[in-house]
Amino acid sequence: MFNFRKDISKIPGWLTQNEGTFLYKQAKKSSKKYAIVEIGSWKGKSTVCLGIGVKDGEGGKVYAIDPHKDTTEHKKWSGNSDEYDTYNIFLSNIKNAGIENSIIPIRKTSEKAAITFKRPVDFLFIDGSHHFSHVKLDYELWFPKLIQNGTVAFHDAWHSLGVMAITTLMLLISTKIKNPRLIDTLIVFQKVSKNSSIDRLVNFSFIFYRLFFGWIGSMRMHVLSGTSETSTLDKRSILWLKHIYRNLFIEK
Repeated sequence: MFNFRKDISKIPGWLTQNEGTFLYKQAKKSSKKYAIVEIGSWKGKSTVCLGIGVKDGEGGKVYAIDPHKDTTEHKKWSGNSDEYDTYNIFLSNIKNAGIENSIIPIRKTSEKAAITFKRPVDFLFIDGSHHFSHVKLDYELWFPKLIQNGTVAFHDAWHSLGVMAITTLMLLISTKIKNPRLIDTLIVFQKVSKNSSIDRLVNFSFIFYRLFFGWIGSMRMHVLSGTSETSTLDKRSILWLKHIYRNLFIEK
């Protein structure tokens, strides 16, 4: 049984309870005939959500793709990429969660992993580098591997400009997606062979919905879900923002 606060919250990373629960439920209902692919694992916060999901479900596999070193994101948080290697921490968190048999780590970049990856995918979670060109490449490499009616989710799709830009383009011009959803900072699509005119109208309208309401999930992410390692705010600011958030959204 999945318990975000017990199983997940102590692992460093950026993930809200709503997002973690979505990943768990999506993995739990996934068929073991197909693969779940996660692009960007860092220390395993989202990976554990997915791993517990497949363990509680049909017992499929999660392919966790991350070089764990020398990427733009690692340099941002390490200050010295040569010494900052998250792989052993990732493995330790996977082991502590009891899901080693559910996770297949692929210690490569998304681009290199895509070359030899042949399994059909029914859930694709993109949370690697957030630069526009990198998000675009992840989408172009991995979306074709997603089965019809499969699901793709992009993390940080409101406050990261690269992710927002590529998902906005998808909503504007893609004929292959429908049923957009916003789960805090996740934007989720269903892949189809061809969407309808109504689907495209819904996709277009969703751009404005995300623009006006996406900040709520972003605030929830940065105020309630960061750890001391990942937070960009000092503790006094976090406590103040938590107080404001609870007054606005919880205690009424």
